[in-house]
Formats: sequence, structure tokens, C-alpha cells
Amino acid sequence: MSARILCVEDEADLRADLADELRDAGYEVLEVADGRAALDALPQFAPDLVLCDINMPRMDGLAVLEAVRARGDRLAAVPFVLLTAYGEKHQILRGRALGADDYVVKPADFDLLISTIRTRLASVSRTRQQLQLRSNGSHDTTQRPLPELPDADDLRARLPALQARGYTLLLGAAQDRPMADDAQRLAERSTSLHHVREWVDSLAPGAEWFGTNRRCIAAVWPDPELQPLLSEWLSQPLRRGEWSLPPVLVVSAHEPGSNVLDELAEAEYALSLSLVRAGPQCTTVDAVRRKELRAMRFIEKQLPSAIARDALELYFQPKYALSEPRIVGAEALLRWTDPSLGSISPALFVPTAERCGLIGELGDWVLRHAIWALARLRSHGIDLRIAVNISAIQLRDELPAHVEQLLKEASVEPKWLEIEITETALLGDLPHAAAIARRLRALGIKLTVDDFGSGHAGFGYLRELPLDALKLDRSFVAELETNEADRRITESILGLARSLGLETVAEGVECEAQRSLLRSLGCDAIQGYLAARPMPLSALIERLQP
Repeated sequence: MSARILCVEDEADLRADLADELRDAGYEVLEVADGRAALDALPQFAPDLVLCDINMPRMDGLAVLEAVRARGDRLAAVPFVLLTAYGEKHQILRGRALGADDYVVKPADFDLLISTIRTRLASVSRTRQQLQLRSNGSHDTTQRPLPELPDADDLRARLPALQARGYTLLLGAAQDRPMADDAQRLAERSTSLHHVREWVDSLAPGAEWFGTNRRCIAAVWPDPELQPLLSEWLSQPLRRGEWSLPPVLVVSAHEPGSNVLDELAEAEYALSLSLVRAGPQCTTVDAVRRKELRAMRFIEKQLPSAIARDALELYFQPKYALSEPRIVGAEALLRWTDPSLGSISPALFVPTAERCGLIGELGDWVLRHAIWALARLRSHGIDLRIAVNISAIQLRDELPAHVEQLLKEASVEPKWLEIEITETALLGDLPHAAAIARRLRALGIKLTVDDFGSGHAGFGYLRELPLDALKLDRSFVAELETNEADRRITESILGLARSLGLETVAEGVECEAQRSLLRSLGCDAIQGYLAARPMPLSALIERLQP
């Protein structure tokens, strides 16, 4: 039988061309025009591969991918190829994180498209054959009793022998289906874990089991060569009779001389992070990743007290006008330096704060201290607008009144405060965001769309918002001098801003060629390492004083 391909594309002419090429190549094709229709058709059509556009109405391709990977059946692992215009990097990165298998850039090269699809389908076929060969060479796990897993006491007894072994393997077996009660849930999860163990035994008879809990089982796996195969096997859900599971695996490289219990804790923490994301995954916890995990665990424990103790700090990165060499504003950026860990990257502690429900508290700390910084600038006779990023969770009805109260307490005029809201935060609930934006703007606060161009919608929403400025996403600036598509997109965005009477700021400017191009395209201001690195408030004051 020919492979089935679900083709999801909102442009009718392109969809028809894609379907014709796929049928000519011998595939059975079902065409749908949007993401919702794709999800409706998925269980009935049961495709062998999904070819899906990213930018579509009703539901974009990334949302379709996320919904597919979150399914609890065999279709969760169907190969997924995304169609993207201009090779948009931010979408590619997000798609990779969600479990996309490949990309084809529009306008599509049909020879490349057919080759990509054949490669993905062949990979799935090889995976099934390898799994079948290994299963045929092992015993029938449904014909003999399932063994008991060792408990924590057994784990501690094995520790001396484990020190010299190579790899720790953790397998997530979380059950998402609702159960009648806790006893049934625990019983079914336990059965699932046993099935996972049987499967691992069939793949690596030398694996030594040493621990379990309600979400995962763990084993020492002496053969690191199996990891590439594991990554490929994960493209298909593990199946035993009527039971199936898309497993999450974390392979942790053992460091000689280190404590295995500590390594197990770090690998299990990595597993817990993996289970938050949809779809099967295989992650190696090496020395670099282990350092990150230790920092993240530290952050979860210490961030609440760091906020309460004012152990954080604001740095300020100036914005420079392109028409004349002067500072026209600065963005407040959060920094955290710990005596034991040193400087902790915001790329680590901000996502951790989001995951732990602390992002609102963290955002309020930044807002409060940025307004105090404005008061200090005013005390030195310095007129400068300070920009503060607002997260989606802060866009609540009480935000305008809260900002107004903070400004009054610090005796700061609202015109010196700029609030930057990311495009994705605005688009989450545009009517609600627009209502809050209007109230903030009525106070005299300047409003800017941050990371403009990184969202997954058209620009019509700009009509709904009382904006002052657009901040061009750094992904367009990074390759401005070499990527023709990025240059044209940047030129279009800057022209759109001028037509709407909005100021423009380009972030991430790091070389003179970028600055020259942005000036020629009509950008108003830049922010980046070329102009100035983030600095403490005292350094900013020193730079601004005559």
C-alpha cells in the first residue's frame, strides 16, 4: 500500500500543486485547508506523514504539531514536516522543540520535498524493522510473569558497584488518561513501567535496574552506542498488545568519581523537565547539561528568597538614536549574581520562574526597581525614559492602577516610563491586552511592541493598540547584511511603522554594517553591543552626566 500523507496548507493553489506532486510520486493524499481541519481528519485518515504549513488561519502549524505530539496514541509520533516561508529561524527553533522532523522552505522545491518525505518515511520503516528484529529475538513478554522492580534499599546496596558503570537511563511513563481513582491510576502506571522494563531488557540484556518511582524507572546502561538508536526508536510509540506509550528517555553520562545518587537526581530532574513537553525525546545529560541542571534546581529553591531579599539587580542597556549620536532611552535588564554560582543567566532563571509560577512576582520586582531607578536619574537632573518588559501574566486588569501607584510613590512622571510588551503576549488575548494598553497609555506611559515580527499573525492587530513604537526582533538584524529576505522584511516593517507614525528600535545590533543598513532603511534607534553593553545604574548616570 502507498504511504498516506496529510497535506495541510491554506493557500488553495499551492495546496493543489503539493497534492499533485505527492500523488505523482505514488502517495495517497488528503488535502485540508487549516489546522483545525487537520486535527479533525487525523484519526480517520491515520496518515504516515503530515506535511503542514506554519502560517495559517484558525490554528497555525506549530499549534497543530503541539496538539499531535500531545496525543496519547500511535499518531503522536507521526513524522511531521513543516512548510515555512523564508526559513524563519524563530519558527524553526520552536518547531524543533515541539518535535518537528524536518522543514521545507517555500516556495517549495518539489524534488527536495519528495526527497525529504521519502527519507522520513524510510527512517520510520527502518525503525520498525529494527524494533521487530529485536522483539523477535527476545522472549514473548506477555507469556511470563512480570518481575518486581528493586526498591530504594536495593538501590543503596548497589551503589558501590554502580560507581564504575557508564550510563544512567531514565524512562518517563506518565499516564495522561483520566482514571477512576488513585488505586487504578497507580496500578495502570505500574503495569506500564513493567512493560517499559521488558522492552529495555529486549534491547539491552546487560542493563542493570536499580530504581523506580511513580513516573519513571531507572537502569545503568553500559553501552553508550545505543543512544543514537534510542533517538530513532523514539519516533514510534512503544507498544505491547493493547498498551502503548511514547516514552521519554534521559541518558545521563556517568562521571568517574562522582556520586551516582547525585547523578540520578540530576537525570530525574531533566526527565521531569522533559515530561512537560509533548512527544517522545531522548536527552543526554553530559557535564555541561549537568551544570545547567544544578543551576536550575538551585534557582527553584533560591529564587523566592532572592526576590524577597532584593538579591537581584537591574542593569540598563542604552538605546542610541541613528540621526545623532545620543542616548534616547534605556532598557532595564534583570541580573542575578549568587556567591556560590556566580552570574546566573536570565536564559536559565526566567524560564524557571515561568515554570514555577514566579514570573509575575519577578516581573513586579523589575517594574518597581525600574521606577526607583527613574527617581534616582531625576535626582541627578537626568531626563531619560526607561523601558520595562511586561510578561503575559502581568497583563491583568489591576496592572494600570498598580503602575500608577508605584509612579506616585516614587514621584516619577509617567512619561519617563516605557512598557515593552512582546508580540506573543499581546496576541494571547488581543481584546483584553488592548483594553489594558489603552489604560496604560491614558496615564501617559509610552507603549512599545517588543520582538516585533516574531509572532505568528499578520499586522492587523496594530490597529487595535495605542502604540508609540515597534522594536524589531533581533532575528532579522542578525543576518541583515547577508540575507536578502531579512533585509526586505526589515524594510517593510520600518515602512509600516512610518506609515503608522510609530518610532522604531532595532535590537541586537553588533556591527557597523548593521547600523549603516538600518540607518539607510529609516530606523530611528538601535540597541546592542555595538552601541553599549548593559551596565549598572551608576555607570549609566556617569555616562549621561556632563
